[in-house]
Amino acid sequence: MPENDSATTKKVRLALQAVLDAMKPYPIYDPSTMPREAKRMAFLKEYMFEDFTGCVVMEAESVGFALDESWIIQNHIPGFTGAGYLRALRAQPEKPEKGLISFNMNISSEGRWLFDVRHRHDHTNLNRQNGFWMKISDGPWKAYYSANNDKANGWEFGVTDSQSTKTSTYFVAGANRIQIAPMSDNFKLDRIVAYRENRARCAKDIATPQVGYHPWFDAAHFAE
Repeated sequence: MPENDSATTKKVRLALQAVLDAMKPYPIYDPSTMPREAKRMAFLKEYMFEDFTGCVVMEAESVGFALDESWIIQNHIPGFTGAGYLRALRAQPEKPEKGLISFNMNISSEGRWLFDVRHRHDHTNLNRQNGFWMKISDGPWKAYYSANNDKANGWEFGVTDSQSTKTSTYFVAGANRIQIAPMSDNFKLDRIVAYRENRARCAKDIATPQVGYHPWFDAAHFAE
């Protein structure tokens, strides 16, 4: 600490140290050593994504999540959309107990909707660190994996529940929810898309921006 550290110099010194600390390399991604994210505002959990004529695009890093050392927002690997991506810090292969994140949607028309996830997995063995948990509406939690385990393609769409690579569900008009949780550590989620069958091109075009994201839904729709 410098001599005669005034309130002004102390403020500047601490701000500079915070910048330097933020630039420290982390050779391993271990929940016990990773820095915590800044506190997420609680009201983000009550926002919902708007259906844009049969296409809903949701950036994974947009929603609030608990600081339970399950996810971290990063922007280190180029090619992501939005402001960054979520990187899983927790491995929970048996069942999703922590790190639950909700993506709430206002769907304009009921019917069959498809969904997909833009992601990447970088383990040298592509059959490892390649999955996550997902729950659609009132359905059960299911394990989903990258549909591509043959070669590393970087950021890509295509997930499977081990039965089909074309996953769909029935959404009612109004409030609907998709929830995710980590299963494999180091798995990365960039964006989640839900779409009607004739809107696949819009949903999977990375130039399509995140749709309207507003605090318009009533949390009572999703009483736990």
